[in-house]
Amino acid sequence: MKSSQSGQKRRIPLGIFILTVGVLGMLAVVVVCLFTLKFGSFSFLRYANDESEYLTAEQFHVETSDHATITPVPSDTPIPEISAVPTDNSQIDLSTYSTLQFGDENPDVVNLQIRLMALGYMDYDEPSNVFNLSTENAVKLFQRASNLEQTGIATNALQELLFDENAQQYRVKISDDGADVRNAQQRLWELGYYTDKISGYYGPQTEMAVRLFQSRNNIVIDGEITRQVHDILFSDEARALSTATPSPTPTPVPTEEPAATPTDKLAVTAKPEPTPKRTENPPATEKPAATPKPTDAGKTEKPHSTDKPTATPKVTATPKPTKTPKPTATPRVTNSPHPEPGNYGSGISGLIKCAEAQLGDPYLFGASGPDYFDCSGFVCYCMKQAGFSVSRTSSKNLAKNNSWKLIESIDDLKRGDLIFWCSDDSDSVSHVAICTGGRSFIHASASGGCVKTGSIGSSDSNYWYRNFVCGRRFA
Repeated sequence: MKSSQSGQKRRIPLGIFILTVGVLGMLAVVVVCLFTLKFGSFSFLRYANDESEYLTAEQFHVETSDHATITPVPSDTPIPEISAVPTDNSQIDLSTYSTLQFGDENPDVVNLQIRLMALGYMDYDEPSNVFNLSTENAVKLFQRASNLEQTGIATNALQELLFDENAQQYRVKISDDGADVRNAQQRLWELGYYTDKISGYYGPQTEMAVRLFQSRNNIVIDGEITRQVHDILFSDEARALSTATPSPTPTPVPTEEPAATPTDKLAVTAKPEPTPKRTENPPATEKPAATPKPTDAGKTEKPHSTDKPTATPKVTATPKPTKTPKPTATPRVTNSPHPEPGNYGSGISGLIKCAEAQLGDPYLFGASGPDYFDCSGFVCYCMKQAGFSVSRTSSKNLAKNNSWKLIESIDDLKRGDLIFWCSDDSDSVSHVAICTGGRSFIHASASGGCVKTGSIGSSDSNYWYRNFVCGRRFA
């Protein structure tokens, strides 16, 4: 009896324990369900990998059957409602600029050309959406100035540099080459700063000439041609080297003659055989040692026959240097890119014929013919061919020529007049063309990529109408 009673006493606590655990388990399930219904999320453990790492719900995404994604958030922030959102590309880092290259027709080319014009790599012109040869060359000039490979392709990375507020503006520096370098060398030669061959390569001699020009014209001396230096170089305000303007032909001969005159006088005095005069002259020639020796009568003739006659052949050879200045001057003439007047005739009719003959020739920044042109180079070339005297200069400088009649109205333009424009971004003259009659003209177009015709409209919607500055009548 005692043993059975003790067994019953042991079974009663075990049943109570099981009942209690069951009730608590049910309560826990109820709490979890209520929590889930209210907040829409719960925490649990999940086996992760072989290293027995456990991740909570906040460390991975649970995908629902309709592809909605539950994004975990910190526990101290409100949990957003779950919504099925289709996947899009809004978070993909897309390129800001599309790659542009020769032959492309794209509205983005307009902005590219405008930017290249603003930085000085193209003449200002009505922009177009065609990526032509002149646009490619302008891109190469920017790449050259920025020490990049000159591919002529406007990649996304290149355009990011180009449209940056600190983008490199136009400059020409040591080791550069191109038509603009040749053009600068020609102008420096005309002003007397450059005496080497006009090659189109920016070498040490060109850099030295640029430094001299900058010093003479009160410009910061750095040996580089910026847009500021370019504008001054091709203006009437450019100061020539003081001894250089007459130097191309007359001065080389006189400069070498004075150096030879002291020895020449000795040679002349030796022929009449006036020995006393020859003994007086040597002190000036820094050879006084020979003067005491003539005191011996027997030796007076020997020093004169041994020393001075040997020197006289050298003096008689001095006329040869008089021929050397001529060869030095002739290369300069042959270096000139401007040919002699052609068969177009003279005057305005010859000017127009020459301009029409160049239609279709490619545009190239800094070129002045006969195969490539920029806007001012084209005008200066045609004027020279028609017999008009004009130096290679910029459109801005041509517009400042007050000796030519000023034309203020478009309706007053006549055949042969020069027409000048500014741009939408600046009031400064930046383009020039030749009027062919009425409102028509011929010009070397940067955006058009070649020498072409154009026409001035009658409203501000026309680029040439709203940016017209003036005309100049030179004949």
